[in-house]
Amino acid sequence: MRIPHFHTPATAMFTKLFKTDESPDKAKSTAPVSLPLPPAAPDKAPWEAQLRAAAGDDNALLSVAKTAPFIDIKHAAVQALSSEEALKLAEREFRNHDRRVHREAKQRWEAKVAERETRVEAARLIEVASTLALEPNIPANRLVELDHAWAALNHALLDAVQTSAYANVWTRLTALARERGDQQLWTKRWLAEANRTLVQFQTVCLQVARGDRQRADLASACAGIEETLSASLDSGDAVAAAPSVAHLQAALRDALQLAAGTDVRMTYLESLSSLADGTATAGWHALPGIGDAQVATALNTRFEQWQRDQSDAHQARSAEAKKLASDQGKAVRQARHDDILASLTQAETSLAAGHLAETIEHLRKVDEAAHSGATDKKLQARIEAVQGEVARLKGWQHWGGGRVRDDLVVEAEALAKASAAEKLAVKVHADAIDNLRERWKELDKLGGATNRTLWLRFDGALRTAYLPVAAHLAKLKAVRQENLDQRNKLIAGLDGVVLADTEKNESQDWRALARVLEQFQTEWRKLGPLEHTVPHKARNALEARLKASVERLDAPLREVRRIEQLKRSQLIERAKVLAADPAARDVIAKVRELQTEWQQHAKGLPLARNEENKLWGEFKVATDAVFKQRDAMHAARDGELKAHQTTREALIARLAALSADTPAGELKRTLSDVDREWRNAGEAPRAAATK
Repeated sequence: MRIPHFHTPATAMFTKLFKTDESPDKAKSTAPVSLPLPPAAPDKAPWEAQLRAAAGDDNALLSVAKTAPFIDIKHAAVQALSSEEALKLAEREFRNHDRRVHREAKQRWEAKVAERETRVEAARLIEVASTLALEPNIPANRLVELDHAWAALNHALLDAVQTSAYANVWTRLTALARERGDQQLWTKRWLAEANRTLVQFQTVCLQVARGDRQRADLASACAGIEETLSASLDSGDAVAAAPSVAHLQAALRDALQLAAGTDVRMTYLESLSSLADGTATAGWHALPGIGDAQVATALNTRFEQWQRDQSDAHQARSAEAKKLASDQGKAVRQARHDDILASLTQAETSLAAGHLAETIEHLRKVDEAAHSGATDKKLQARIEAVQGEVARLKGWQHWGGGRVRDDLVVEAEALAKASAAEKLAVKVHADAIDNLRERWKELDKLGGATNRTLWLRFDGALRTAYLPVAAHLAKLKAVRQENLDQRNKLIAGLDGVVLADTEKNESQDWRALARVLEQFQTEWRKLGPLEHTVPHKARNALEARLKASVERLDAPLREVRRIEQLKRSQLIERAKVLAADPAARDVIAKVRELQTEWQQHAKGLPLARNEENKLWGEFKVATDAVFKQRDAMHAARDGELKAHQTTREALIARLAALSADTPAGELKRTLSDVDREWRNAGEAPRAAATK
């Protein structure tokens, strides 16, 4: 059957493109072209058999990889190679051809090299760890380096034997290091404690011998030494055998012998009060000796002191009475001397700072303190020096103060002239005026004559210079007062808003109230920050009035918005419930009702912008989820109906293929099958069902 040719722009374009034309006058006859037949493909079966036969032999596998004409045979042969040398040869062989085979050979060769190097490094680390375990001292840094080196290895390339061997030797190493570290730490602590105990014991012995401490302290020191010795004996053979420990143990035992000799002599010293001098001397020399020279010297010194005290006791009692009388007189003189010295020091300090008035006051106190008695020569010389310097500076003060005041008057008059300028830095000008007045006050503190004529010139010039500053401040005051008046008007307008009386069931336009508050805040911000725009004295009262006025309207509005926010949240929850069951009946209508209800709430009272946007976003996500799920369900339903339509069209095509020549058996069987499948085919799309 010939397809009719329609002349359209599209067909004309394709006709021109492929140079085809069905008109008989343009038909061209072309002779058939004979193409050469492709060569027959080689048989793969012999190569597969050769590959299986070469399994386990790297040389044979390498030969198969080189000569096989099939790329998968080459690839399989390279995959079967096991030795590093064979893989290296394969990588070189296929470097310039068969990229896939070359990549496989290169990757496996690099993996073999990495495995060999990793295992060699692991064996070296195991040997290092075994050697380190035999050393008497195991440095911590060596352990850390060893652990980091082992962790840096690729453990996937190690065999189980190496992993187990390293784990065993590492466990032994850490146990040895911990044990030896504990021994060293205990030894270090015991040595420090023993040295401290020994030094403390020697100090106690010496203090007891001198009489600075009680005899009971000697017994407690001996108990501490015995406790330290018993701790070293219970520490173990390894610690007790250390040379430093043994040396200190011997020193501690010698200390106990020293304590025994000291105790005997202390007992004798305590009984000296009941012995005569001769008996005491003979008994003292008959006592056993003491090994420690300092303790023995201290005890002998105490014995000799006891002998001297017996003869000097009465002399001390008589001298004490004389000393008491002398000390009382010295205390009075020393107190007067201290008062004079303190006042004189303050006078010298004030004089160095240039404060003559303070210096004169301190000199007056010096004169009052020195009036009751004579002072020593050094203090008298210092007093005369200060008095002479004060007298000299007084003369200079009258002259120098006058000169400085003249300069201040000149500067003040210059400021008065500068105040007439059109462009004047008011802040700098005011600071200059304050600086001049402070300098004049400093001259008054220093003392010196003040000329009334100069003062009037100075004060008049500064008053003239202050006129533009006063005008600027008055302008600022007026601007701030105007700003304050505008703010009061805004607050008054806010106070004029009348709220509905809920007791009378009056309705309130909350949307209009929110608009009033928002407009008020906008106008208030336009007036600038309070601290720079209103008078300082009126700021606190204005803030209190503002807070009360805003709170009167904002408090009920916040409560209504809170309730409205809860309603919006309930709408969101209802939308989420609908989204959870999109196949429910009339779900779309219910979503539309929720959207309408949301719009009514939004028109009735909008929430704060950020809260409104947040809630609307949550509501929109929930409602959009319903529509998306419904669309997905409809799409799935349409796809299912489309599949049913395709099945039914195929059944119709089977019936259409039957003809009068079809055998009766096949015709009957086909009709039965089509009828059964038609009933099971499912519902077709409504638009195509009738067709």
